[in-house]
Amino acid sequence: LKNTHYAHKETSNGNWVMKEIINTPSLQSWELTGKTLGIIGCGTIGCELARMVKAFNTNTLYHNRRPLSKEIEENISASYATKEKILAESDVVTVHVPLTEETRGMIGVDQIARMKKGAILVNTSRGGIVDEHAVVQALKEGRLKGAGFDVYSNEPITPDCPLLEVENVILTPHISGATAETVYRGCRLVAENVNLVLEGKPPLRVVN
Repeated sequence: LKNTHYAHKETSNGNWVMKEIINTPSLQSWELTGKTLGIIGCGTIGCELARMVKAFNTNTLYHNRRPLSKEIEENISASYATKEKILAESDVVTVHVPLTEETRGMIGVDQIARMKKGAILVNTSRGGIVDEHAVVQALKEGRLKGAGFDVYSNEPITPDCPLLEVENVILTPHISGATAETVYRGCRLVAENVNLVLEGKPPLRVVN
């Protein structure tokens, strides 16, 4: 929303583009306040995001296989919506689902075509869920204002990744959850689980 990619590049090159950003419609920055944020996949991470953006007074919509309880919805200030409604009405769509055969290619040409013109698409879940070629085409045509990707169809990212063809994207190397604190918490959880199993108790965070 703030055109950080453009501002960073130009300022790093010694160009003061404040007036251009303020006066050029395609470069103008926008506030998150009052915008609609659509969260596709509102598990632990999606719910945490919804809690964070409460500070910006967004209209937050979410889609899950099953709606959350009313208590959780009130706590995170988010409303359940269909995927179609989220795509059509959201200024920012952010994806937080696991990669399965059901979710592979979930956001493709048809879904992006239904998105609000000038919207932003963010994928910090898994590569393969969002069609990178479709995103690049929408960015080139101006249907999407921008995109943020932390995950890719091929990792590490390869020189032929289509997202490298456009400038109005922010790309990071699968580090959204890779902090010093998460490494510490992960090690601590492993130790806690070892102790629980040795005590004959079930471990925490069992998937299956």
